[in-house]
Amino acid sequence: MTLVTLVTLVIMTFCQQTIKQTMATQSPFRNQEQGDALIKGSTDFALKLYRQLAAAGGNVFFSPTSVSIALAMTYLGAREQSAAQIKQVLGLSEVEEEHLHTSFSDLHDVLTGGQEHFTLKLANKLYSHHQYNFLQEYIDRTKTHYKAQSESVNFGDDAARLAINAWVEDQTNNKIQNLLADPLGELTRLVLVNAIYFKGQWNDKFVADKTTVEKFHLSSGGVVDVNMMHSKKKFNLTYIEEVKSRVLELPYVGGDLSMLIILPDESQQMATLESNLKAEMLTELQFGRFDKVQVELSLPRFKLDQSAALNVPLQSLGMQHVFDESCADLSGMDGTHLLYLSNVVHKAYIEVNEEGSEAAAATAAVVMTRSMPRPPEQFMADRPFLFLIKDCRTKAVLFMGKLAQPSPATVKEEL
Repeated sequence: MTLVTLVTLVIMTFCQQTIKQTMATQSPFRNQEQGDALIKGSTDFALKLYRQLAAAGGNVFFSPTSVSIALAMTYLGAREQSAAQIKQVLGLSEVEEEHLHTSFSDLHDVLTGGQEHFTLKLANKLYSHHQYNFLQEYIDRTKTHYKAQSESVNFGDDAARLAINAWVEDQTNNKIQNLLADPLGELTRLVLVNAIYFKGQWNDKFVADKTTVEKFHLSSGGVVDVNMMHSKKKFNLTYIEEVKSRVLELPYVGGDLSMLIILPDESQQMATLESNLKAEMLTELQFGRFDKVQVELSLPRFKLDQSAALNVPLQSLGMQHVFDESCADLSGMDGTHLLYLSNVVHKAYIEVNEEGSEAAAATAAVVMTRSMPRPPEQFMADRPFLFLIKDCRTKAVLFMGKLAQPSPATVKEEL
């Protein structure tokens, strides 16, 4: 049985225009200040993009890090207003140009290194049209900073689509199959693919025999039966007064990553939490502002398989120029003004069960010594909640989502 799987993909297609006559330890970043600025801006971008995706209602799951890296590779080839808008949307205005791509490179190296206890794969690839000339400098820099391999293909031949699908399947342990179901189109000149795959185990597993069928209360007032996992032990726990929500940290084996569950009070509407949650609050959570207390935790098992077209959300955030074929400037890719960004597709999959979940991490816990033991806290995630996966080494938000309407389940499912 798969313990935990998480896959995030970003597919970006660039088309040619038809030409008309008219941390306190050793820093993971080479420049700590610039690395901090990148993480701060990326956290702000994560929350803004989350709000865009959550506006449609229902469950949400995506990888801010995956989207940021894909767009950073696009930014590498963008110029003028196109570049300015991408940088602004990514929240990287405070990152100096000379450190931007090297900081992303450092982030890539940390995330893909030292994986004794879990698997976290991060891969980038450029598929370029075999008869179209891209600047060698752009190809070289994507390889240097983002470890992106490049391959020339004929987009007029369906073999190119099949090759991309096969690569995606390989990078994601066959979790994402037949990603590109339709032909790419004869004007396609570049497909940029970013894929993330994670598999790991909780530091303290839930006992499968304790999983029971219980009610999950929907925002609409209805209920759905779910497989509710249970655990009683010490967890890192805190409270965000500004949004009336408790936050519990679930570490993964190895201590490099962890899941944070943000559960609003029963009297608090999820929409209020979503609108009032600020990037600064998430940043504070990244640095482990917790008490370690005895908790009786109830958390549903769940799977999410989410797909999203990001064109409209990104344009709503201010990234219009690069999508406009009449004025997009991606001349850093090919030396011309013939390219524009036609499509951005994001797909993510996660499974959370007794064994583990998407990404692994543990943040430094602020332990509060108490003169007398107190009754355990009740943390019952039987209503919609936010969750995110953080990397403790870089403080990056790798994945973010909301469980609003889990699929019905029975205890008869294989545990």
